[in-house]
Amino acid sequence: MKKLSYILFITIFTLFGCHSATNLGSEKVLLLKNDILKGDTNSYEKLSSYYFDNSLDSLLPYSKIMADKFDYTRAYYDVFEIIYVYSGEGECVDYNLSCLDYESKKDALNYFKKAIKKGDESASGVLLNFYDKDKSYPIKELYENIELIKIAKSNLGL
Repeated sequence: MKKLSYILFITIFTLFGCHSATNLGSEKVLLLKNDILKGDTNSYEKLSSYYFDNSLDSLLPYSKIMADKFDYTRAYYDVFEIIYVYSGEGECVDYNLSCLDYESKKDALNYFKKAIKKGDESASGVLLNFYDKDKSYPIKELYENIELIKIAKSNLGL
């Protein structure tokens, strides 16, 4: 199931037009990081593409900066995914987040909910496809949050 979530993550990055940046040199990476500290979303997308191909967990601090400091919608969902994929140290097998400690799960869910509230379609799709009381990944605070579900449906035009 971890492979399914990882494939979903790959698909999401591809769908949202991340530019291929697999061959960035260290100088270019440093320039992108500096631009991210100024809130440059194009640099963030390029760096996320680079880290996706190399070391996605290294993107976490930059995703948090883009989300927290610059309110970049896409970064909220990226923080959720990175925490989910990497904080469980390979133990996450599904979207119930049982592999995460309490604080990591709380942090991941906060970013996930913010992503939906800010209009992120990927997060909205994950909410509607995975977090349902009748599915294998129930997280009560998500499937009982009627307002969040309405926002997710609206984000997807449903």
